[in-house]
Amino acid sequence: MEWKIGFDWQAVVHRDFDVDLDEPGRRSGAALEALLADLNVEAEPPLSFGEWADRLRASASAEPTALLERLDHPDVRIRRILAVALAYLDMPDDAVFGIRASVAREPDAPTRLALLLALGRYPQTHDYLRRHLNREPSDALGAALGLLLHKPEAVDDTVLDALAHCDGEAGSALTELAWADPEWAGFPPSGAVETVDDWLHPTPDLRSRWLTRMLARLRTGRLDAATAGILVKAADRLYQRFPEHAPAVASLLRHPDPAVRRAAATTNYLPSHDAYADALAASLSDSELSEKALIALTPRGDPRCVPPLQQLIRHGTLDLQLQHRFRAASALAEHLWPQVRARLTASPSAVEARALLSWTKKWPDGQQAVPEVTAILKGLAPRLDVPAPDSNELETAAACCVFLRRWGLTDEQALSVLRQVASGPDPETGLAAVRALMGLGEPADEEVVGLLLNILERRHQFGRKAGRHGWRFDVNACDRLGELGHRARAAVPALRDLRDAPAEPARAAAAFALWNTTRDADEALPVLIEQIPDDPVRALYDLSLMGDAARPALPILRDYAAGEGDMADRARQALIRIDKAD
Repeated sequence: MEWKIGFDWQAVVHRDFDVDLDEPGRRSGAALEALLADLNVEAEPPLSFGEWADRLRASASAEPTALLERLDHPDVRIRRILAVALAYLDMPDDAVFGIRASVAREPDAPTRLALLLALGRYPQTHDYLRRHLNREPSDALGAALGLLLHKPEAVDDTVLDALAHCDGEAGSALTELAWADPEWAGFPPSGAVETVDDWLHPTPDLRSRWLTRMLARLRTGRLDAATAGILVKAADRLYQRFPEHAPAVASLLRHPDPAVRRAAATTNYLPSHDAYADALAASLSDSELSEKALIALTPRGDPRCVPPLQQLIRHGTLDLQLQHRFRAASALAEHLWPQVRARLTASPSAVEARALLSWTKKWPDGQQAVPEVTAILKGLAPRLDVPAPDSNELETAAACCVFLRRWGLTDEQALSVLRQVASGPDPETGLAAVRALMGLGEPADEEVVGLLLNILERRHQFGRKAGRHGWRFDVNACDRLGELGHRARAAVPALRDLRDAPAEPARAAAAFALWNTTRDADEALPVLIEQIPDDPVRALYDLSLMGDAARPALPILRDYAAGEGDMADRARQALIRIDKAD
């Protein structure tokens, strides 16, 4: 009876490679092509698991005897990739003996490693594999992997010792195989170590015991520093169940190799461990680690971060690249506000001021910095009265307005400056100031509406029509009025004038603001429909927000939706939103 070779596609897709993988590397892909050509077999119709899995599966269509014959092929590439393929094939018993015989005569260490791993599929070979645990490192690793992947409950210290020597000679052999192809797993020794770590992932107890061995080797210099990141990441992920690795990683923060120290400081969960946190705090003075230590300890409100943070605020180069150090420092804000205020007072550049405001916008007790932020905004305002204001100064002025909306609306001086800016010569900053004043709520409606109408009235006087992000000032002013809804009824006449002016680019925005203000669909629908060809993004989105009130526009929207391209897509989205509004 002809033997039908089974193929373990789940191991290929879910354990060793990935769904939809074309090949783990060009070397491995070329080797598999050579094997299939030599066997004179082709990939069968795809199973949708990816090209690599389908091509590996093609080897299962060959006769077992043909596969065994190729284990003596003169091309080592073919022998290696065949050994990898055998790890997924269910061969008959007599073929298993043939594979064992090939191990004994195979001169190539990578091929032997893969064959021993493949033999793990067969329970009758497990004693045979154990006898190889005391052989040369690559053989021991292959045998240990065969046992790990197919009988993890039998993994003991001897097997783990072999797995812990996955660098060096054994790691180099593994790197020659598709599982650790450098294009897939990275260059040795880290690629081989990461491959073994991935295989250990489903068995956290074994992974933890293996990690203990690996960290000890790394600490004593017996393991390449390039593997540190993989091992620290594993310890970090295992922390909840196996916190005992934290002291070992903490010891690496004193390692002589800066690459190891940097890896040991790159963690998410280990700072919860007191010993590790203490070691990390001791690294705040290490120029290689200070930034990583601050990033890890600051969100936890560790008071040992206060001196370096204060020093950085006082004398450091301030830019947005440092914001991750400070945004999480809210628990330490009371110790840092004095330095922030002093730096804001010291005439910082626009970039520096913006960085400080970005860092601190979510800190508590920001009201104490309102005088300094108000002074910066007041100083910036005159410099923005030019045809092309500096973009950094515009960003900083906007950041000041955001800050004052949150913290300065009870400060008379801050309100005075916001009002000056809102009615000032620069419409972009003026709109930002109006947005801040809107935080006063209904009592300020009359003032806010007046300021927005003032911007609309002066729209032809401004040197610029749009802001740094491309938004038109007149459109933004209409949108702000629309946000106020019925509270902006005083703006209705002006909005109608704008809506009805054929040459005005903000007609659609004015129409939608009228809808939001009056809730009368007739105020908006004709113009929004008319504006679809000229401003499809705006008009179609606004129509979709009108919900059931936009039903008179449905026939026209369906006509647009029947077409092709972006406008048709947007029309279809508008139809869906309107339909959901029922």
